[in-house]
Amino acid sequence: MSRVDSPSLGELRQRPRTAAPSSTDSAVADDETDRRASVSTVTSSATSASGEAVRAHTVESHLASHRASTISTTPVEPVDAPTGKPTLVSAWWTSRKLRTYRYEQVPHYLQDNEYIHTGYRASYSFTESWASMLFVHNETGNIWTHFLGLLMFVALMASTTLFLPSQAGVWDHVVFGGFLASACACFLFSTLFHTHYCNNRDAYVRFGCLDYAGISILICGSATLVTYYVLACDPLLRTIYLTLLLSVSFVGIVGPYFAIWATSRFRVWRTIIYVASGILSGVPIFHFVFKHGVPTDMPWWAMYGWFVMGGTYIVGATIYASKVPERWWPGRFDYFGHSHQIWHCFVVAAACVHAYSAVELMTWRVEQACPIA
Repeated sequence: MSRVDSPSLGELRQRPRTAAPSSTDSAVADDETDRRASVSTVTSSATSASGEAVRAHTVESHLASHRASTISTTPVEPVDAPTGKPTLVSAWWTSRKLRTYRYEQVPHYLQDNEYIHTGYRASYSFTESWASMLFVHNETGNIWTHFLGLLMFVALMASTTLFLPSQAGVWDHVVFGGFLASACACFLFSTLFHTHYCNNRDAYVRFGCLDYAGISILICGSATLVTYYVLACDPLLRTIYLTLLLSVSFVGIVGPYFAIWATSRFRVWRTIIYVASGILSGVPIFHFVFKHGVPTDMPWWAMYGWFVMGGTYIVGATIYASKVPERWWPGRFDYFGHSHQIWHCFVVAAACVHAYSAVELMTWRVEQACPIA
């Protein structure tokens, strides 16, 4: 072969290899191909696994977000809501139904009397509570006994000039009007409480405080009137007694704002407190009688009407505290005739006795013009 025809080294390096591969080279190539395929498979699997992990994380994030949004947007049932299915009560004047419950279905704070089994209201709106005044349930009697009493004493306030003595002065009208106003406050607060305490726990506490404060206001107004006229001729002693009465009444007005006051277990004690304050309001009468005796010219109601009034309060309070008659026949007096309604009737009756006796006492006092020095 001539030199010219022979390829140079550079040409050999640049020329592509076209010769058939040897068996060794083929084996190496196959191994390399398998290795690359394996790496590709592993890489693909890793990528797939990574993708699955990412997708799983994404799904879990979405689920967590959904759970969070569900928890935040789903309304939580209030702790003072009734349980179980209500009994629907109808009325002739409307197609609406009133929800009532049994004793064991209502929240604990509404379970004041275990001998009244049915007719309870719970979780009412203010509108539903007002409407319930015209339905029959276990508070209907409690609402209307004092609501009618309120209307009665409002009418008395508007017509005092018709039955007060003509000699009555400005302070006579102020003192008597103060008593009538105290009775109106008591009956109004009681009506509001028995109408709205079923709204929720907060309403029960707030209106309950008003209810108990109203009792003390009535006792204070009643005792102030008696003290004012019985001790009219002893201004210093009258001032001392009025100061004591206002102080005791202040306890009865502030006391309801303490949590234990409205509880069922404090029922007897708060009754004792009110009865005691009522008895203390009669001390000026005993003082007057002890010092001067019973005037022969004093009308019977002007002197003894206070004892009738006090006895009426005590009998009513005893019935209320003992839960009679429902204690003897549980479930039979759920709607009408139970102890709380009877207590309300006695309170209205006692206030009426007091009003009549006050007019008699005022008439006697202004006509006598302090005959006892």
